[in-house]
Amino acid sequence: MKTPQTQTGAILVLVLLIIAMLSAIMVETLNRLSADATFATSRLNRFQARENAETGLVLALRSLAEDGYENTYDTLQEDWNTFPAPEELKQFNIDTNDIQGTITDESGLLPINYILKNTAIAEIFVRLLTNAPYGLEEQEAEAIRDAIQDWLDDDDSPRSEINPAEDNFYLTRELPYHCKNGTFSSKDELLLVRGITTDLFFDHDGRPGLYRYITLHSKGEININTAPLALLAALPSDRSNLAAQEFAHDVDTFRRAKTNEDLLGDSNWFRTELKRYADIVVPDVITTSSAIFRIHVLGMFGMAKSGLDIIVERTIRDRMTQTDKHEATFTTLERRVDSRLETPLDAF
Repeated sequence: MKTPQTQTGAILVLVLLIIAMLSAIMVETLNRLSADATFATSRLNRFQARENAETGLVLALRSLAEDGYENTYDTLQEDWNTFPAPEELKQFNIDTNDIQGTITDESGLLPINYILKNTAIAEIFVRLLTNAPYGLEEQEAEAIRDAIQDWLDDDDSPRSEINPAEDNFYLTRELPYHCKNGTFSSKDELLLVRGITTDLFFDHDGRPGLYRYITLHSKGEININTAPLALLAALPSDRSNLAAQEFAHDVDTFRRAKTNEDLLGDSNWFRTELKRYADIVVPDVITTSSAIFRIHVLGMFGMAKSGLDIIVERTIRDRMTQTDKHEATFTTLERRVDSRLETPLDAF
């Protein structure tokens, strides 16, 4: 027979168990609510970061359009080269920490798909590889040029018997594949070409990778006002490596001086303004006008980041109205979300 004290003790234990269970349920509920709130905040931040990136894209296009209205040539002194300008962000009440980015001129790079049909571009490519910072032997550089031309052409006859770069080579690799016999669709595709190593293609030991100097989108010309130093040094065909580096330095110094901006419209300005180079031999692929630009925008909000990488072609047309004398249109050639920075919204 249970005594009143025993019954009371049993009831107390039962109450304590119920309280413990309710506490556990409450803790679990609070944890879930906290997790849901954190997830909702994270999702909201990612969405706002994407919106900031899209806003940055609009500002970048606005900068390129205004530049196109001002003159017919492009230089590193123009506003697009300092995008995004803090004063412009403040003008639209945008926090300078919310948007970062760059605009680069694709017309200032070497058009890799023209190596087959333009001998001058092919020669510049060889000099790019033999000059600093790569310093390849001329025979090795020419073998890489030949391999790229074999990749581009529409036949199966290798240019070199010593270093063949058609199906007779690629189908014997550990993971065989066919020679494309067509134009490059992406820069990374170059890694499939014989002689293009990862050390050469990507940045390595402080040396910039080859990918930084080439473009898939070009009219077959190189803008001397925006080309990087290594490509400038590869332009002259009658200069030693050291003299070519001096040429690149002199051209870069002149084109960056604010007082010289109005002199950069003529594609021969480096001959007329830098008298020591009046007789320099440079292939007839030089331009000072650009139409294709790469826009990289990073939108941020809280801890979230969203990156956009876009290549556009700019077209400036004259208009007959009094209020708008010009009209800028942009054609998107490439567009991708920077997967290193964000998860696509539809995957949330």
